[in-house]
Amino acid sequence: MADEMTEIGSIPDGYYVRDSEENWNFREDVAGYEYPEEGDNYRIGVLREVIQTQDDIASLLDVLNAPFSETIKINMARAIITKELLVHPPDRFKPLLATDIESIIALEDSGNAELADCYQVVFSRRLTSRETPREVLLKEVADAEQVFADAKTGLFYPASPDQLKEICLFERLTAESDPKLLAEYGSLTEETFDYGLEELGLSLDDDTILIGALAEQNGRKSVLGGAYAWRDITYLKRNGRDVTFDTYEISGAVIRKEYRGKGLYKEIAVMLLKLLAQRFEPVDLVFSYINLQAHAAIAVAAQTGQILVTETARQLHLPIRPSMQLNMVNGKYVDDIVTYIPGDQLRRLYGHHKV
Repeated sequence: MADEMTEIGSIPDGYYVRDSEENWNFREDVAGYEYPEEGDNYRIGVLREVIQTQDDIASLLDVLNAPFSETIKINMARAIITKELLVHPPDRFKPLLATDIESIIALEDSGNAELADCYQVVFSRRLTSRETPREVLLKEVADAEQVFADAKTGLFYPASPDQLKEICLFERLTAESDPKLLAEYGSLTEETFDYGLEELGLSLDDDTILIGALAEQNGRKSVLGGAYAWRDITYLKRNGRDVTFDTYEISGAVIRKEYRGKGLYKEIAVMLLKLLAQRFEPVDLVFSYINLQAHAAIAVAAQTGQILVTETARQLHLPIRPSMQLNMVNGKYVDDIVTYIPGDQLRRLYGHHKV
């Protein structure tokens, strides 16, 4: 879903330069990506104009109404929308807000002054073959919200730092790391998500941060788990001005079965957040798509100061329908929910901690 470009100063007249990953030539003010492979079967349009008037809604409608095909069963649209338009929507916008929101993120505390009055919203429409029954989804969300609330009040107790030191150490893995360690992490993601490092296209450059939980025995290190954060810069127009929105998604979280429940993932997540908080170029947003049934990961999100998107939607009195059957885990489609931490909050919580 990335739309990487070199530098904003190189943008010519118009909206943006198409990057090498774009393969859906839709309209000039939308960056388009199609993923027709089995297990994906979706397309996403990233809107390049901040939506702040009724006229701006046209591009959003065009993406969501694009016809499905034999290989495309889900349409997604990601947009930056002003709070004013969400609170006082025109009539043509109300149906989308009532049925099609799967994620909504407040940008007031992002640190990006150009977007402080906005929200990032993801809309989606899908064929019924890729929809989870309503009663199932409602229970998944209710259970996840309870886990999140319990975790914030301290009802989940991770392992202590001393206990973790007895199990493993935590390191950033880079392109210069031992290839065997990278291969082991790739094998873990292949087993869990059905993709390895090659399919992921993980470049491990300065903009991609991979943290591994490593055990050492007889002078040899092995990977017990890991997760990474990858950068996505969105280039926008607002009132004729160029605006950038700098985000990181935490993904690829895997822990070997025999080491789950020992606090490894929380330590990995905290290390990622510390590194992101201390980047020279301030990050506007860090977020994750979490399997609604992965209660341990949802608890970690709560314990690390993240926000559940259902809370944000509730504040605006908007219904939300989390992402259904977009990702596969262990060969089965799962439903995801987004958790996030805006940039200024990230720096307040993690900017002064040594890594």
